[in-house]
Amino acid sequence: MTTFAKIPKDTNDVTIELQIDPLFTGVVHGHSHDISEGCTLKGICMLHVHRPIHTRKLVISLEGRCKINVRSTTSMATPSPEGIECRSLINKVKSIDCEYFDHGEYAYPFEFELPATLPASFRGKNGYIRYRLEAVLHRRRRSSVMHRLVRVSRDICIRRCLLSDAMQHSVYDTIHGHEHSDKLSYSANAPTMVYREGGLVPLTLTIDLIHPGTQIVRSVTCALRERIHYQTTGQQSLTCQSVSKTDDLFPLGWSTFYPSDNPKYNPNHKHEYNAVFRICPRVNADINTRLIRVTHALVVNIMVQQDNHENLPSTAPTSPQLDSDTLSASAQSLPSPPSTPQNHGMIRSSSSSSSLRSLSEDLVKEAASALSSITRRNSHSSLSHDQQSKKVYSCTLECPLIVTCREHYWEGDRPHPPAYQDTEAPPSYGLAVEQLPPVPCYD
Repeated sequence: MTTFAKIPKDTNDVTIELQIDPLFTGVVHGHSHDISEGCTLKGICMLHVHRPIHTRKLVISLEGRCKINVRSTTSMATPSPEGIECRSLINKVKSIDCEYFDHGEYAYPFEFELPATLPASFRGKNGYIRYRLEAVLHRRRRSSVMHRLVRVSRDICIRRCLLSDAMQHSVYDTIHGHEHSDKLSYSANAPTMVYREGGLVPLTLTIDLIHPGTQIVRSVTCALRERIHYQTTGQQSLTCQSVSKTDDLFPLGWSTFYPSDNPKYNPNHKHEYNAVFRICPRVNADINTRLIRVTHALVVNIMVQQDNHENLPSTAPTSPQLDSDTLSASAQSLPSPPSTPQNHGMIRSSSSSSSLRSLSEDLVKEAASALSSITRRNSHSSLSHDQQSKKVYSCTLECPLIVTCREHYWEGDRPHPPAYQDTEAPPSYGLAVEQLPPVPCYD
């Protein structure tokens, strides 16, 4: 029997011990909105009376509650009360009338039927789904007011199983990507359902480039995404408005590899990449309620790099040259030298030399300005060429995945192997091959 006891601080007259039937696993089979099977919670409430006491009644109850808190901060930096909502999932009570207990031990069995519509237990950042078993013993006083003497409670974990152990091989589905279909063709093959207690998720990704001469696969990133959506219904709000919040988590992290860095990489071939995920209890099971919804998906991000050297015109920088039209236009724009008398040869020669010097200086200035403008144009064109010569395209692919619980599990330490000296026998080879998870492919 699983035991849980609590001794109150104010009195040692009596202690209560809740014993749960070891056959109770808390596993509910099937979907909550479909044909499913519930379970029965059985146990014994033990009273250890140390001194004779007078009591009124013993109350054993099972309560299930779903509560979320997605309050947002207002402009006055105070939390808004519109984002809190709580709903009762199950509330069953068993009351036992008792007046007097002498020294000794007393056992009271209890049994609660759990409906198949109950969601699995969950605890997140902004909400929880909790099931609690509680026992309260009330003492009889002289007045009519009941006095709470001892109160003991413990949490009950509820799990939902959608896949039996006899059908461990899940159904595989292939998802094709549609982003940048003119650049590449890609698809992913993965199972549709997996156990959260050590389940394996093999992922096969196929990538085929449309233009392998100018394209390479730069990187591939894959991860398991857990999306938790909290949303109030507005029925418990003063303004009747609903509030929602979505958290995207990656409980297993993410893995990135770079195919183009491999020396044997050939973009002309069709490539297949394999990845294997091992699910652990850190991953929550899928839940679909009015307040909390948990879904999972395998997210693949593909980065494709494309070179555009063949499509872009040649913009290599060239040496600046001035054509004859530019020179003639610049020469015509210059003022003509003034006419001088024939008998002033020395003055005529000096004026002609000064005009030639002014013409050469103007040509040098014009050439310098033309060179600077050409250099600026070439620098801008080289920058744009570097930016546009390589383009990176991002393609995202999501494979929906249902995470469920195992039908049989253990808590704490691993159970001992079977005792072969008894009537038990080891499993056969065929049974072991069927029940063991498939071997991952590391090609």
